[in-house]
Amino acid sequence: MILVNDEQDILQVVADRLEWLGLDVTMATSGDECLARLAECVPDLVLLDVQMPGTDGIETLTILQQEVPDLPVVMLSASAHPGIAERALELGAQDFLVKPFDPILLKRTVFKALGREL
Repeated sequence: MILVNDEQDILQVVADRLEWLGLDVTMATSGDECLARLAECVPDLVLLDVQMPGTDGIETLTILQQEVPDLPVVMLSASAHPGIAERALELGAQDFLVKPFDPILLKRTVFKALGREL
């Protein structure tokens, strides 16, 4: 999976939690870095922050949906504004988590996106 967030502390905490769950995590700090990593290997899931400098999460999601339409993407955002979530879901995101999120909710959401049992 690729975890994308421009905030290094959040990136590391979420990656640690996912790795503790036994998942392989590749970290990226921007939408552009995520897309570059996609050229190396197609992941089974992308966890993608909405607000980032440069190519933001919504733009990255749009490109991901064009290049790998079956790739599940879960959006992450510090904003609980319903319009952001609606837009992401309309563009093909599988789910949307508002930060800070409960570790159990993170696990449920990720496992659901991967099609795995809890």
